[in-house]
Formats: sequence, structure tokens, C-alpha cells
Amino acid sequence: AMNGDTAIIGAWRDDDDGDFSGAAYVFREIGDSWQQVTKLTADDAVENNHFGVSVAISGDTVVVGAYGSADPLSLVGSAYVFREQNNSWQQIAKLTADDGADHDYFGIGSTGGIAITGDMIVIGAVGDQDNGLWSGSAYVFREIQGVWQQTTKLTSNDAMANDFFGARVALSGGTVIIGAYGSGGTNNGASYVFREINGDWQQIGKLSDANPAAEGRFG
Repeated sequence: AMNGDTAIIGAWRDDDDGDFSGAAYVFREIGDSWQQVTKLTADDAVENNHFGVSVAISGDTVVVGAYGSADPLSLVGSAYVFREQNNSWQQIAKLTADDGADHDYFGIGSTGGIAITGDMIVIGAVGDQDNGLWSGSAYVFREIQGVWQQTTKLTSNDAMANDFFGARVALSGGTVIIGAYGSGGTNNGASYVFREINGDWQQIGKLSDANPAAEGRFG
């Protein structure tokens, strides 16, 4: 992920704190060259956290997914928030779903399972089972008076098992788009658009290929 002159790159197999504990590296363009300025790890890092499997950045704030974290549950997942303060990167929060369960894979998305803009973070959880195995969901967090808090949980209005809703997420202003590559029953795939309207999150669109193909995995 990249914002301005700062890039963040995950390395989820890094083993500084045990096999697959993971890490993320921050680089900055200084003068005519890109330089590594720090290496991020979780303050409670242990093996098999897979920290760095997904990353996002907005301004001076970075979010790093770790789908193997949040023990003692298995693969429930969490995400860590870091902020650059006085030229030092500090972990300021650890985010977990308020209904986290086994094999939710919260924050797993290998390229885009987490998004951040300003004071809002969206995190996918493809393994969530509210609407069947692998139906999936996404969680919205807000920074309110310096504290990151879960404000809502998003699911599609036609959710089914094996949708993999939350595999990819993107965020701009008060609008979120969430990929569900298993939607359609034969992995045709779809993407769902949500918008915050008067403080309430509403699904306002479902995007799909006009000529869907089995195994197209749109989204």
C-alpha cells in the first residue's frame, strides 16, 4: 500500500517472533531514493499470526492484518493500527470483531482485505458464517475521540454460503465496495456497494459482469 511518499509492504512469513509471525516494512522516498525507515511487528507477536498478510495506509496511519491472531480462537484474526508520532511508528490499537469466531479469517485479504481513509477502517472477514459457511462479512471501525471502535458489520442482502464476501474491500469517503468472488453459486462473483446515509449503512448497489462466466470470480 502507498500514500504520498510512504509505502508499506507486508511480509507475513517473517519469523522474528516465530514461524509465520509476520512483519511489515515502511519505506519512504527521501531525496532520490527509497529507504526503509522501520519494520513493524505486533506487540503481542507469536508464531502463525500471519501479520502483514494485508496492509493499508492513509496519511500517517497504517493498518496491518493478521488473520492468525486473536488467540485462543483459531484463525479468528485481528488487525493492528500504527501511527507515526514524533518520527516514531507506534502501535496504537489492535482491532478485533466483537463477534469473532473460529476461522473468520478477519483481515486475511492478500491484496486488499483492509482499507482505510481518514478516521475509518473497513476489514473483511471471508470466513464469517452468519449466512452459511464462507458467506463472509466486513466490519467498519471509526476513530472516535482517539479510540478505534467497531461501528457496524456489513453483509450483503442476498448472502449465501461460499460467497467469500469481504475478500476484497475498498473505501472512499462514506462509500465502501466489497468483493464477493463466490457469489452466484458457481464463483461468478459480484461486488457490493454500501454507503453511510444519515449515520446508517445501506447497500446501494450490486455490481456484476453483464455476461457472467462460471469461475470468473468477479470481485
